[in-house]
Amino acid sequence: MEKTLKKILLILIIIGLIIPLIQYKTNIVIVKGLHGSYEKSTLPKFSINDWFDNTFQNQFDSYFNQNFGFRAPFVRLHNQLDYSLFGKVHANSVIVGKNQYLYERNYIKSYLGDDFIGESVILQKVKTIDSIRKVLKKNHTELLVILAPGKGFFYPEFIPDSMIKTRTQTNYQTYSNAFSRSEIPYIDFNNLFLKMKDTSSIVIYPKTGIHWSQGIIPFVMDSIINKAEVLTSKNLRNVKWEYQNPVSKADKQDSDIEKGLNLIFPLDIPQMSYPKFHFERGNDFEKAKIISIADSFWWQIFNTGISKHVFEDGEFWYYYKQIYPDQLRNESKVADINTRKELISSDIVILMATDANLYKFPYGFLKSLENNEPEKIDPEKIRNLMNYIKTNEKWYNQVHEKAKTKGISVDSMLYLDAIYSIKKSDK
Repeated sequence: MEKTLKKILLILIIIGLIIPLIQYKTNIVIVKGLHGSYEKSTLPKFSINDWFDNTFQNQFDSYFNQNFGFRAPFVRLHNQLDYSLFGKVHANSVIVGKNQYLYERNYIKSYLGDDFIGESVILQKVKTIDSIRKVLKKNHTELLVILAPGKGFFYPEFIPDSMIKTRTQTNYQTYSNAFSRSEIPYIDFNNLFLKMKDTSSIVIYPKTGIHWSQGIIPFVMDSIINKAEVLTSKNLRNVKWEYQNPVSKADKQDSDIEKGLNLIFPLDIPQMSYPKFHFERGNDFEKAKIISIADSFWWQIFNTGISKHVFEDGEFWYYYKQIYPDQLRNESKVADINTRKELISSDIVILMATDANLYKFPYGFLKSLENNEPEKIDPEKIRNLMNYIKTNEKWYNQVHEKAKTKGISVDSMLYLDAIYSIKKSDK
């Protein structure tokens, strides 16, 4: 009997070793991948030298550890056991709060004041922002600052007791006070959401996510559009929405922290309400051109199509580095353009940050109006492209529409479009 049990155990061990190898070679079973970012190892090339100095073996071990069969289910099982038994998570900077509320560490640090950069520094930054605002205004460009909410400020009651301490002055409070005393137009969603916290039927900040809830985005968009109408005196297209029946599963955006934990079983969350929305139809609306310089909180707004339907395909300068939507088609960077010209050609410049990013706010914007004129473009090159655009019916029609919107001649718009395209192609 004992020998039989040993044989069975040996067979099970062999099967346990062989099955992952079969999966590794064949991928016969479709396995759901893991969430999160990590440095991927590549299959090393064999060489005699690498073999004898052990380089090949080390590189192959690293590669195989990331790619053996059924790795993802094994990782999820390991993570789930650690979480369920010990409350331990395997995700960088993630904090599990009371009632399983998930935080990123930076949001707790911001709430406690651990990342405070100093009142004098903030006041000087606000002064510089105001100086830039005045220059922009002379060129008929408005500036709008938006303070996005922070999870530490919104849910301080769920921060782990082990992290609670006496709070000090915070970047958010100092910036908010400074903006309220200045002439800079701003929207403080952190403050607005705190006032709505006890009365809103919509989950404003998701239990398992980093950013504001998808359910509250229509309110955010509506507030921004209304403020933009006041600043530009334009009749902009409004957003309309209807909420669907509440669901017990969070949208992927509202569960982005949880997804990074790579667990087997989902966490319990409140009922979530998600909207279906659309933009008003009609030909009586105007468009305002914007440039938004923001952190990841702008993505949810950008992805709604607000830039296309309300803000004349407005650009999103992500952390003042990559430019979207251009980045989705071709690599496009703020460092490669004439920021001064781009900013003063827009109707509104939006600066936005959540509290956890205020220590580096407003990114590179404070140097945005410095003279960064690129090299002059060959006039012959411009003429050639203008002639080509005239032969391209689709492109030429787009130039006509842009000329109407901007209230300039077709030839002027043709010239501007040619220069813009040449600059993009030369990057």
